[in-house]
Amino acid sequence: MKKFFLTLILAAFCGMSSAFAYDFSAVCPTGQTLYYNIIYSQTGHEVELTCPKPEIYGGFWEGYSKPYGHDIALPSTVEQNGICYTVTKISSHAFYKCHGLMGNLVIPNTITSIGYQAFYDCTGLDGELIIPSSVIHIDTKAFEDCSNLIGGINIPESVVSIGSKAFHNCLGFTGNLIIPKSVASIGKYAFYDCVNFESIITDCQIPPTTDSTAFYGIPTTIPVKIPTCSSPLYQVASGWSQFENFQPEPFYQLTVTSESETFGTVSILQEP
Repeated sequence: MKKFFLTLILAAFCGMSSAFAYDFSAVCPTGQTLYYNIIYSQTGHEVELTCPKPEIYGGFWEGYSKPYGHDIALPSTVEQNGICYTVTKISSHAFYKCHGLMGNLVIPNTITSIGYQAFYDCTGLDGELIIPSSVIHIDTKAFEDCSNLIGGINIPESVVSIGSKAFHNCLGFTGNLIIPKSVASIGKYAFYDCVNFESIITDCQIPPTTDSTAFYGIPTTIPVKIPTCSSPLYQVASGWSQFENFQPEPFYQLTVTSESETFGTVSILQEP
């Protein structure tokens, strides 16, 4: 009987301890209460942004107030119990259906990955999305149904993979989609129904691996600017071959070095 009673206590304790998906919470500079998990890494004190509850306990935000407000600025560091933690990840469902977030989304340059459905259906975000050059991976459905984000998407040169449906149904993007040569793979339906892009620009000499669904819904007649001599590869590559208006262009990389700690301006007087 005692053994059975002890088992019940332990089971209840485990259930209570796992009912939360975070280690601590803190108010960010723009006034929202955010939730964090501590990541134990060799590089020092790190945390990831997360949602308050696991899905198994009735939903990611049930019983909690979702962050809301205009122009949320996610912090690069957060302090807890006298320890300063670097925010390096945005975990799965961290801002799932946070419809009250509005304006621009500012992601700090300490973030290396944006998780599964991290900003899924954040339809209130109606400003620009700036992805910092620290991000390596954009996971599946990370920004799916963020239909009111505006401007273009400039994927930074740090990114190596874009997950399936990462930007699916982001109807508000109207500028350029810029994909750097660091990107090796693009998931299924990644940019499905991003119907208002003006052009796609990439310096990838070899087309990033994808399938026929990655760009569904994007008009096939928009300019696709690619490196010189790469047209034959893009014309037969899965996902890319649907486009009809490839525009080969030279891409140059400019490296500037100086012995001075103070930099002035650099002007290109003539192209190579």
